[in-house]
Amino acid sequence: MKQILNKISIPKVYGGNLPYFFLIYLIFIIPSFWPLTTIRHWGHFALILVFIVSYRLLYTSNRGTPWWWGVQILIDIYFSIFAGYLYLFIYSGWTFGFTSMKAKTFRKYVLFYYVIVLGTIGIMAVRYKSLFFGDNLMNLLTAVAFIFGSPLVARGFAVMSQKNRKLRQANIRLQTQAEERSRIARDLHDNLGQSYSMITVKAELAGKLLTKAQTEAAQMQIGEIKNISRENLQLVRDIVNNLRQESLSMTLVKQEQNLTDAGIYLETQGIEVVAGWPNKVQQLSAAVIKEAVTNIIRYSHGKRCQIVFETRATDFYWRIQDNGRGFKPMEIRQGANGLRGIQQRVAQLNGDCEIDGAHHGTIITVSIPKDIGAAKDHGTNRVS
Repeated sequence: MKQILNKISIPKVYGGNLPYFFLIYLIFIIPSFWPLTTIRHWGHFALILVFIVSYRLLYTSNRGTPWWWGVQILIDIYFSIFAGYLYLFIYSGWTFGFTSMKAKTFRKYVLFYYVIVLGTIGIMAVRYKSLFFGDNLMNLLTAVAFIFGSPLVARGFAVMSQKNRKLRQANIRLQTQAEERSRIARDLHDNLGQSYSMITVKAELAGKLLTKAQTEAAQMQIGEIKNISRENLQLVRDIVNNLRQESLSMTLVKQEQNLTDAGIYLETQGIEVVAGWPNKVQQLSAAVIKEAVTNIIRYSHGKRCQIVFETRATDFYWRIQDNGRGFKPMEIRQGANGLRGIQQRVAQLNGDCEIDGAHHGTIITVSIPKDIGAAKDHGTNRVS
């Protein structure tokens, strides 16, 4: 049941399942086909079902968006002219207004939409021999105001919603960066602090031994001081090297900008858990995300990308998903190193990597065992 609900649910960026609630206003069309006693009634019923399907697909699928919107518009025109239900255009205006698209594309849709609506009103005026279609002027003006305003209001809500979500995600990433800095500070304090304390104690002991002419014992202490100093030097080098590596949170910030420039919306979930991941897992995740985002921008033709992070009982897990056109395994060209590079990187940490492009968009899932290097002899890779 949960899987079925997940399949029919609408992404949160488009209001979750709230758009389904607005379908309640379709009850006003029921008299046009109920009871189902004639072929015409069955035809109206079938058109409403197609209308609902297209309404959902315009929110959930990136494939054939113009075609589904065209189908919806044709149904709007039919029910407006032959049944007087002009208000159906509100649904079409709202769906394309809420769909992720560039400003220039949106303006083209709005212009086309307004022309269709005005044309339909003109045909209705001729058919009903009245501009008011049996209603008063105020009702007509109210309906037209909602119809013309729906794409603009939807666009405003969509932009505001995306800005708010981006702000929340940015705050979470900043918090993750702060936790990373705190972890580095703890490492410096716990490791270097203890080591320098030992150096101080051993140096004092060596000095006392020299005053007592116990040269051999003093040299032993000095040798241990040298070893501790070398270990500390290597520790500092490791920390500096980790600092030079781009953090996962910074990678997300940069890749979000790249996606935004390409007209693709990025949604992240669970980013706060990565602060507790080992550095090499974070670096692997950053590398996989970079490669995946590059492929999404180049090939997916999608409008949304979702990245989910989880710390599970036995592994570190993340999933990268877009709503583009996907791919078939035989479509991967020879010499393409992107997807294979991802799989090879994951295998180096004995992880599992699955790449599925046969359904709605492409899904990359990666899991790395917590006991890295011990859980499995070899990682598994699968492309479907």
